[in-house]
Amino acid sequence: MATYQAKSNAEKDLSSLRTAIETVIMLTAQFQAVVQAPVDPTKVKEKDSINALSLAHDAATLIRAHSSKLSLLCINSPFTPTALTTVLREVSSGPLPALASAVELCAATTYSLAMRGELQYRVSKILQEFGALVEEIPSDGSVLTESQRAGSATGQGKVNGKGIMSTTGVLWQACDSVIDLSKQGLPN
Repeated sequence: MATYQAKSNAEKDLSSLRTAIETVIMLTAQFQAVVQAPVDPTKVKEKDSINALSLAHDAATLIRAHSSKLSLLCINSPFTPTALTTVLREVSSGPLPALASAVELCAATTYSLAMRGELQYRVSKILQEFGALVEEIPSDGSVLTESQRAGSATGQGKVNGKGIMSTTGVLWQACDSVIDLSKQGLPN
């Protein structure tokens, strides 16, 4: 009886993880569409107390940290679907919507068109790379193999993908790009 209960709980945990993965992939696609769409500054209500670049900075910092957790949870034993699901839910309820909001707020404030466009591009890159990272999360209940971690070529000369470690590094770079933009502004 206890073995059946444990198996049933494990199946529920994997089902929840699969649902969370699908949800986050859909959310990143939706936010990417919102971020890439032209924003009508007259339709966004400006909030004097919210700085768009500070919001983008904080959201990118959180996404960078959460991506590290996700990667580590995918490569280390034991595989814990509940921990992955928790991190995915945290990201989808906070930092991801905050990034999209930062782009909208940037359009509603006194930022230049160039700054808005640059933030829009960089946030879009984060959303794209976060979606790619989430797609690499295993939903079968086992940690990633060495080739899935690092990416590898198949025997037929085809590449299986860049691997979760490379995907995480590209996401970190995209997050750092937004963080740098908020700290330094546009380069000359």
